[in-house]
Amino acid sequence: MKNLVILLTAAGIFAFCSNSQAQITDAWWDTPASGGPIWCTTQNYTGGILYWTGGQNAAASLTGRADLTGDPTLTLTTTVNNATSFAWNSYQVQVILGGSFSFVPPGPSVTTPSDWTVTSATVAAGSGPYAGDYVGTLDLTAGTSIAIGDDLDFVYSINFANFSDTIEFTQIMTPSSVPEPSVLALLPMGGMLLAMLRRNGRKSA
Repeated sequence: MKNLVILLTAAGIFAFCSNSQAQITDAWWDTPASGGPIWCTTQNYTGGILYWTGGQNAAASLTGRADLTGDPTLTLTTTVNNATSFAWNSYQVQVILGGSFSFVPPGPSVTTPSDWTVTSATVAAGSGPYAGDYVGTLDLTAGTSIAIGDDLDFVYSINFANFSDTIEFTQIMTPSSVPEPSVLALLPMGGMLLAMLRRNGRKSA
């Protein structure tokens, strides 16, 4: 794993903090080396937002850690390049923490392409491998498909309730390709045609 370290300075941008002294002092991202399922190419913290840019070959996770006091809000903006072998028509982002949190403005939203939307944003107690944790789920849905080689940009903010010292969180990203609506509409017609062919075959036998 490659440690990427970025210093996060205390700033007045934590407008959604319940504690005026809340701050994030520094953070680390752990990602596979370049060429893995997902990788970081650049990372910076500007104007209260943590940005990262990378690529994605398949569903994969990005693990972060932040030192903080109080219950600050962290805004994360992701630009991910489609390095898979298929176009993306939907995308799911899961955020996993060891304690309660919530999605707050700014976001969650998709910035590029502009016709993508966040259709669901939920936080619930985890189960199975995430039992004891909390899992936030963002479902992103196309408009325009993300072609191979194109980028998807999205942003979300998370507020850490009653955390102190160090928190760890994982961002799991899963792209998917689903049939276009026009293709889905043809499926019942295909089934009816197949049934007619079978009936005709039995009559001629």
